Amino acid sequence: MKSINPQLIKKGDTIGIISVANADAFNERGNFDRGLDVLKDRGYKVKLGKHVLGCRGYKSGSPKELASDLNEMFSNEEIKAIMCAGGGINANALLPHVDFEHIKKNPKIFMGVSNPTILLNAINTKTGLKTFHGPAIVWDLGNAYGFNEFTAEQLWNAIEKGSDLNIDKSAVQVHREGQGKGEIVAGHLATIQGLLGTQYEPKWDNKILFWEEVFDSADNIEMRLTHFKNAGVFDKIKGMVVGELLECDESVLKLDNLLDEVTEGYKFPILKNLPFGHTSRKYCLPVGGTAEINTNEDTCLKVSMGRGQAECLKD
Repeated sequence: MKSINPQLIKKGDTIGIISVANADAFNERGNFDRGLDVLKDRGYKVKLGKHVLGCRGYKSGSPKELASDLNEMFSNEEIKAIMCAGGGINANALLPHVDFEHIKKNPKIFMGVSNPTILLNAINTKTGLKTFHGPAIVWDLGNAYGFNEFTAEQLWNAIEKGSDLNIDKSAVQVHREGQGKGEIVAGHLATIQGLLGTQYEPKWDNKILFWEEVFDSADNIEMRLTHFKNAGVFDKIKGMVVGELLECDESVLKLDNLLDEVTEGYKFPILKNLPFGHTSRKYCLPVGGTAEINTNEDTCLKVSMGRGQAECLKD
């Protein structure tokens, strides 16, 4: 499928804000309003989805309602980018109601983190549109302690400039040496797991898998990774990048041992402790962009919005 780069945005543009699961904007209205102010102070206009401030039990609305907000944001020519208010756990319920063909014809920046990453990857799989794994309005831009300066810099560099990332060994740890290059699949591990076996699952050949997790136990993480292995994912990918595990219990089996056990017999390189996902300090990653791992270089990880020929540089 042809890869689609979304148009970058500039000050004065309008950013649409939606919810795809939890009623985070309703429950954390102060954070939500502070997050909107960050965008406005940067020079952007904002337009709220119809149900972003809704509350229907633990969700902002029904799957059809929330998917209609997403579809409408892609339809509205005034909207130049779409950001998620928060997270949740049920964004997979939107998938049957998303108009992928319309999104493909009206590409624009779409950004989310945590549970919305199921949509980031599904949209990229079904349309070729590169999406952004980056900060949320409620939990990042509107954080009560302030919008993390590093995260803010990464956000603006990604959506205003389309900047590539050159990450050296001081910002990440090498778990397994090697070299590999491929397109990026990125997200919250439990959320991406929900794509396995569905029509929205990424085509795993020659991919680099970026994953992170939050509030989980070692046995659950092992179970999830084993599911990926049993589904044949590890037979196809060219590398793995693990984020910082936020408040995950590693007391029984340390991450190093867990990774060794689950990926035994595979040779793809593995980096770990890259800040992205649920951490307040995070990189902004292009889902469908290109990542290159080379642990022989000081700059061991390069991330580009440009589409490169996915390849394995070293078996």
